[in-house]
Amino acid sequence: MNALARLAALAALVAASLLLVACGGEEEPEPTPTPTEETIDPAELLLEAAERMDAVEKFHFVLDHVDGTSEIVQGIQMVRAEGDIGGTELLQAEIDGRLGTLAFETGIVVLPDEGWLRNPLTQRWQRENITVSALFDPQQGAIALMRTATATGLDGPEDVNGVECWVVEATTDSGELAFFRNAQAGFTVAAKVWIGVDDPLVHRIELIGPINPGELDTIVRRLELSRFGQDVDIVPPR
Repeated sequence: MNALARLAALAALVAASLLLVACGGEEEPEPTPTPTEETIDPAELLLEAAERMDAVEKFHFVLDHVDGTSEIVQGIQMVRAEGDIGGTELLQAEIDGRLGTLAFETGIVVLPDEGWLRNPLTQRWQRENITVSALFDPQQGAIALMRTATATGLDGPEDVNGVECWVVEATTDSGELAFFRNAQAGFTVAAKVWIGVDDPLVHRIELIGPINPGELDTIVRRLELSRFGQDVDIVPPR
């Protein structure tokens, strides 16, 4: 190879080296696409929410009714309940209820080995043999709904108390809603579930339709959950 050829080969080698240096850096990773209604499977989102809620031990809840009530204990019909869950065996709640045509306010406290009910007439606390699971367990009820409901659609995001949520539309048999004492199987209930976009916690559930023959077709049960993981002091009433 003569000098001119060697010079040309060297120039080509230098050019190739410069090209490699210019292009040899690490490739930028492609950004993760933002989930959309088209890319999210609502059935999988329900199951993901069930797993997430299974890990939650403490939260605040509010249960409201439109055109109906839910039975709790001693024939008391619950219109509205607001309270806290402090674990699988800890609950406290203030309840707006009815006993026949009488409207009243009462309270419930449940601890691992004892429970109390505030007498609606005297407003005095009395011991009552009640447990969270036998009374009203919003956590397990929500988990059971997520795992048994049939997803039919997805909407959102929507804001629930400052949290962006996907809205899953679903249906379930009333027999799967056993956390309501008066639920009987055989009624198709429409459900809407608001699940956090950034963290799949369940922030709201609406159940539309009767769960037993005595209820109106227009009944709606609305459960809101918040203050996840926050400590709450549930103690015997004084």
